[in-house]
Amino acid sequence: MAFAFFSKDGGQVYRIAENENAKSLINCKEEDYTVATIDDNLFQDIIKSKKWIRYENDAVVVEDIDFEGYQNNDELQEVLNSTLAIIKPWTWNNQNHSSYNDVKNYCDFVKDFKTSTITFPLNQTWEEYCESNSITFFHPLQL
Repeated sequence: MAFAFFSKDGGQVYRIAENENAKSLINCKEEDYTVATIDDNLFQDIIKSKKWIRYENDAVVVEDIDFEGYQNNDELQEVLNSTLAIIKPWTWNNQNHSSYNDVKNYCDFVKDFKTSTITFPLNQTWEEYCESNSITFFHPLQL
């Protein structure tokens, strides 16, 4: 069973956790958020950027993400840059976190990744690409 943290004012998703252990490692006061359980398959779809969620009328609302692939390396690089903008600061501030080494390795991988090594169009999300290449990845909502 996975979990999602939503803002109490507006129902925007704040963080997601794969299980109880990951939930306990989220750096926030649980009482400041609406916490809902989500299906493990939905969790996987969220971290692979295939679905998005929000909280509305006491329920989790699921939306499909319309993904048409990356047409060139500039589009993919934009995703990598926005990922780094979240992951890098996390590594600076969470050196004692149990997932630090894995997140740091992913951060270094993203930073050093050469989009020129990809054949475009790439019809997978970045996270699906990582998974299909056995690369441990983290969605920003997990951090």
